[in-house]
Amino acid sequence: MICGTVKDFQTSSLDTDKNLHYGSVKTYFKDEPRTKNRYFKTAKSSLKQQKIFDLCLSILGGITKHHSKLIKLMDVGCGTGNFTLELGKKFPQFKQIVGVDFLKEIVDAAQEKVKQNKKISFIQADLLNIPFDDKTFDVTICIDVLHHIHSDDFKCAIEELMRVTDEFLIAEIRNKKNIFNFWYHHVVQPFFYRNLPIHATSMDEVNHIAKECHFQLYLARRIASSRFSCRRLVLVYEKIDEA
Repeated sequence: MICGTVKDFQTSSLDTDKNLHYGSVKTYFKDEPRTKNRYFKTAKSSLKQQKIFDLCLSILGGITKHHSKLIKLMDVGCGTGNFTLELGKKFPQFKQIVGVDFLKEIVDAAQEKVKQNKKISFIQADLLNIPFDDKTFDVTICIDVLHHIHSDDFKCAIEELMRVTDEFLIAEIRNKKNIFNFWYHHVVQPFFYRNLPIHATSMDEVNHIAKECHFQLYLARRIASSRFSCRRLVLVYEKIDEA
């Protein structure tokens, strides 16, 4: 399935809302000083973000231990490529690793790090219209990204990730079924993230989309003790037989 991008929407009030939504996301990552410094000038991640990265590395380690023939990986929302490079170091079995991000400036910064690396590359692309054929990648990873997608495009984003994936999708969501959701939405988000729109969803909603795409939940992980107190969930989906 090929989904439309924000550039395709021009006329209705919903279209205007989407333009404003994605415009705010782009402005935040491109122009907000604190974020720009973190993405363009340092390789450091927040403690919570590093925990998510470590969790993903652990999950992928478990998957590759039992699936040695996985050789192509895509990292969607790669930023300046630090986590993508870590994936290449930790998992030499992957012969092709592609990092994807929506901002040219970020992709250019990432590309500078892999000039002599033929295995890893970075491209600028829209998550809602990934420029690869169906089932191109054995593993697709999408961390710290999906909560920036407009709610009306969320289903399309999951479908697109699963379209290009042949075996496993590792995706992080902001869990709306947590007891602190009201606090995050009305206090934390306005104070710390200003005009950055954030979309929360549930594992059940993603499971429903996955079933339509012939994927099933392989495992779910979190960094908090309880799913209902955890804001961030890492979900792993496995492609199943369409017959």
